[in-house]
Amino acid sequence: MSEQAADDGITHDSWSVSNEIHHGAKSLESESEAEPICRRRSVSRPRLPFLGTYAISSVPHPHLFRPLSTTQSPRLEPFVPFEDTLLDGFDIEALDLNLFYSIDGSTDYQDDVFLDVITSIPESQIVESQSQPNVPDEAEVLVSEAPDELEIRSSRSVAHSSLTQHDISVDWTSIYKGYWGNNCLSALHPVFHKITDLISQVPVLEDAIVALAACNLSRSSPKPKSPGVAGNVSYQPHPEHWASSQQHYRSALTATRHMTEAVTQGMDPQITMTILVLFSCLESSIGNFLRFHNHSRGIANLIRRLSTGLDPTSSMTDILAAWMQTRYHSWWIRLYFSTFTFQLEQSSLSAPESLEDNIESNSVRRAMILSILCESHRLHQKMLLGTFLLASDQTTINLDSTDQRYKAGMYRELLTLQAEKLIIWEQNLPLADLPASLEGEVQYLFPEGLLVTPLQFSSHNAAMNYAYFISARLMQDAPIDLSGEHITDSDHWVFLLLRITAGIDRQTCLRDNTYTIGLSSLLLAALLHTCSLDIGIWIEDWLQGFQKNAQNPALEEGSFPLAQITTVVSVINQQRRLGRNVFAVSQAEDDGGGNGKVDSYDSQDIKVVWLHGRERATGARFQEPVRFGA
Repeated sequence: MSEQAADDGITHDSWSVSNEIHHGAKSLESESEAEPICRRRSVSRPRLPFLGTYAISSVPHPHLFRPLSTTQSPRLEPFVPFEDTLLDGFDIEALDLNLFYSIDGSTDYQDDVFLDVITSIPESQIVESQSQPNVPDEAEVLVSEAPDELEIRSSRSVAHSSLTQHDISVDWTSIYKGYWGNNCLSALHPVFHKITDLISQVPVLEDAIVALAACNLSRSSPKPKSPGVAGNVSYQPHPEHWASSQQHYRSALTATRHMTEAVTQGMDPQITMTILVLFSCLESSIGNFLRFHNHSRGIANLIRRLSTGLDPTSSMTDILAAWMQTRYHSWWIRLYFSTFTFQLEQSSLSAPESLEDNIESNSVRRAMILSILCESHRLHQKMLLGTFLLASDQTTINLDSTDQRYKAGMYRELLTLQAEKLIIWEQNLPLADLPASLEGEVQYLFPEGLLVTPLQFSSHNAAMNYAYFISARLMQDAPIDLSGEHITDSDHWVFLLLRITAGIDRQTCLRDNTYTIGLSSLLLAALLHTCSLDIGIWIEDWLQGFQKNAQNPALEEGSFPLAQITTVVSVINQQRRLGRNVFAVSQAEDDGGGNGKVDSYDSQDIKVVWLHGRERATGARFQEPVRFGA
């Protein structure tokens, strides 16, 4: 894959371990040279001490539910546009196109030229009759009376029973635009707050925004499964809202083709890129990795064509950050659940240098922490799987490249460099984004289980950024071999993640985590890095809390199916009750991330998952299949 990208005219990021495997090992000194930012930055303030006590029992106990915490996170502050970040030299060579291949695992494009939205998604293929509902004609969408209430300002995931069908007398475009402002903007990169004001000047923006808003509303308004919907699903996204989304999607896509052709004639490329990023967000949220891949290739192609003539005073850095956030989100949800082969083939996820050079900027902060988190996860997973596969004589994985792929020392060194980036990121956090106080504790109270003191933040966005920070520290510090019952140093990071979770409102997670890595999937990753049954039970309780007192089923968070995560957490807890530590979950055969979630909330049709871990009593490694949901 690295050779192909070179043929495409874009140099791979120097951190790409895949590039090392194919072209020979680099010295660690040369890897370090790719990280000048870690040496340039000065320490602005010392790292905060983590105070408080942590006590946890290693003795399994019955699973007893506790009353949910009544502590609510603070109400979100009004969205305030930020100042434009100057583009101090956009370096196209810093973009690593290996990530495009990593997202969908497809090899269909390895011998092809750049694929982008202009050439790879004909308008006629946007709505597929086999998997997507037909867009109804306006004359067919008739109801006996207009909806009594069109309240769309609530952040709650509630059923819009009055919106069963679209009344042609209702201005649905205005409704979707209102929904965009009240329910979508807070979940997206701040750059989209500014482009909303351009709708009247650029009509195609309206179509793109309405397409995303209608898609979002369809997924937050589940309906019981219709008889004609295939698959074993109980709920489906609201079909009328989804049909409206696809109508506007097609219109925006057609206009975007013409805009892209006009870029060389003076059209502002930022508008085109912004629309493509919106398309990417939409496809990521419905688990369509192939089309997400195509849009990302289109963005990269556009950047390459314009890299020599970009306006240094433009907001291109903000748009790039928004795109990178979506790429990391898609990579994360694609990784769970996949095969070991797919996980081992992942290449560098480091952010472009233009983002690292603006790490102190509010518009870049989320993209940078997601980059550090995903890259730390990738490196830790390679160390863990390499150690496990070699020790267990795994024959289903190709071990021909063990001289490079499984050198744990090299990956540990790369993790150390990521840790330096993480320190810089933390040092540039505004005081307002730090937790109000880190004093507190996690206690085990028999027989209720863990008592977790919530951490409070000024906003949901600040809380999630800190959750990513803690998760990245966990990936960097977690032991490779989980073999005992004792508390490890990494468990303290898990406890802090639980405290952040305890202070976050679930309904806000459902709304504002749609286009970023969700808190529920962070908890699953954390569970695989601890031996504690008590932690697993607390996480399972918290996940099940989504369904308590809910007016409408909570089916996905972070665009990932909650039922899938909850089931796997329950299975891991069952294994721990039997004295087994599970540190990895996989599939036997890669499914490409599934078939998308157009008609359902589950992209993958998983029947069996493989559990990998150690027996506590004997230390013996095990790997065995478990029927999903059993």
